[in-house]
Amino acid sequence: GRIRVEGDTTAEFRRPSVGLRRGGPGLGATGWTRRIGQDLTFKIDYLDPDRYGVQVDGLPDGFYTKSIHAGEADVLYSGVDLTSRAPAEVEILVSPKAGLVFGVVRNPDANQPAPGATVVLVPNDKQRLAIPAFYHQAASDQRGRFNFKNVAPGDYKVYAWEDVESTAWMDPEFMKPLESKGEAVTVAENAQATVQINLIPARSERQLGQ
Repeated sequence: GRIRVEGDTTAEFRRPSVGLRRGGPGLGATGWTRRIGQDLTFKIDYLDPDRYGVQVDGLPDGFYTKSIHAGEADVLYSGVDLTSRAPAEVEILVSPKAGLVFGVVRNPDANQPAPGATVVLVPNDKQRLAIPAFYHQAASDQRGRFNFKNVAPGDYKVYAWEDVESTAWMDPEFMKPLESKGEAVTVAENAQATVQINLIPARSERQLGQ
C-alpha cells in the first residue's frame, strides 16, 4: 500500500509506520508493523487469512488518518478482509488538518486545579468506540492543564479521573454510569477546542461501580 498526503504541506515524514491488528481495528494488539519507505509505500508479507485493522503511527504533529481504502472499499472502521484473497492496494489518506483539544481539570471539592489526573478523550461515534486509535490520553500538569494533539475531527467527551484502571474507559459497562461526568467537545478540522472538566474522585468511581 501507500500513504497519500492531502493538500500541500512542508512537514517532514520521518519514516512513519503501519501496524496491523488481527481481527479488525478494535481487536487485539498490533501484531505486524512495517516502516513506510521514503516514497511513502509499504509492503507486509505472509499474512494469514483474516481481517486486519490498519493503524498508522509516527505521523508529524498536526496530522491524522482521514481515510483508509482497499480498492474502492472504505476500511477505516471495518479493517482489510484477507479471508478470501489479497485486496487491491491499500491507500491511506493523511491530512495535516488535525484538531487540538486543551483545557483544565478542576477539583470541585477544593475549587482548585487538579494535577496528576488521568484525562481521556472518548469518541462519541459508535464506529469509533471500539478502536483504540480514536482515544487520546494525557495527565494533567501541576496547574491541571492538559492537551491532545493530532485529533481526528468529530464529537467527543472528555473525562478526568483521580484514579482509574488503564483502558477502563473502553468498557461500555464501566462508562455507562459516568456519562454525566464527561464534558462534550466538538473538534473541527485545523481548529482548537477548549474544555474545563471536573475531576472524578476515586471514591466516586467506586460508588458508581457498585
